[in-house]
Amino acid sequence: MDNGRYEEIQEYDKDSTIQELKLGDDKRIINALLGLAFNEQDWKWVQDICLQFSNNSNYKVRGIAILCFGHLARIHGQLETELVLPIVKKALNDSNEFVRGHANSALDDIQFFLK
Repeated sequence: MDNGRYEEIQEYDKDSTIQELKLGDDKRIINALLGLAFNEQDWKWVQDICLQFSNNSNYKVRGIAILCFGHLARIHGQLETELVLPIVKKALNDSNEFVRGHANSALDDIQFFLK
């Protein structure tokens, strides 16, 4: 049964994570996005990947990509807000509650950590 939870995040390996994004199913993509947000030092590169996945047709992938913007703001204290904020704000009106909830969380983190 799919309970909406993410899989346990495995040890971070950049090359494997990139492969997961290219070849993975939705669960693998979600774990890869989270792994990048929490572990990759190149925040801008991760931001760009999250921008790509923020319009994904799968609501879980879309929601996690948007949530990761908040993680990047919290962990790195940096984001290109002129690119990210319009996407996060649009997601506040997404048709899916999961996406809207993660957009709210991301916006809170962005506003708090990027003062």
